[in-house]
Amino acid sequence: MMASPKATSAALFRMVGALCLVGGVLSLGSGLMHRAGRGWKLGVGIVGVLLGVALIVQPFPEAFLAAGLFVWLSGAVLVVLGVVFVIQAFAYAGWVRGALGALSGILGFMLILGSAIGTQLAPLLFGLLAAIVGVLAILAAFRMRRAGPSG
Repeated sequence: MMASPKATSAALFRMVGALCLVGGVLSLGSGLMHRAGRGWKLGVGIVGVLLGVALIVQPFPEAFLAAGLFVWLSGAVLVVLGVVFVIQAFAYAGWVRGALGALSGILGFMLILGSAIGTQLAPLLFGLLAAIVGVLAILAAFRMRRAGPSG
């Protein structure tokens, strides 16, 4: 990070973009396939896809916003998505969505707390988020396998 802060920032924003893009696509797919919470899912999906594409295509926030404001804005979006995911978890989506929502919210708060704190903790939090998402995906796969074919 200290040797090449611009490259680190670009990589960090692209990772946030990839997270938002994948989450947005999954929310859109879920919104189109299931009636429960369709409006929330489609809204979150559209915001996620747009933010993800913007961060991946143009990872340098100073090109269109001050870096601090962009970090804060990214944090705010992650907090909002986290809250929506937790609400969805209690309503119908289950504990996996709730865990992802909580992690997104924590990462968002870390980014909002300040550029210095967010920048220092973001790699650790992204690594933790990736590890937990991986474990949750494996657990979900075993759960689906136990349930058997659905058709």
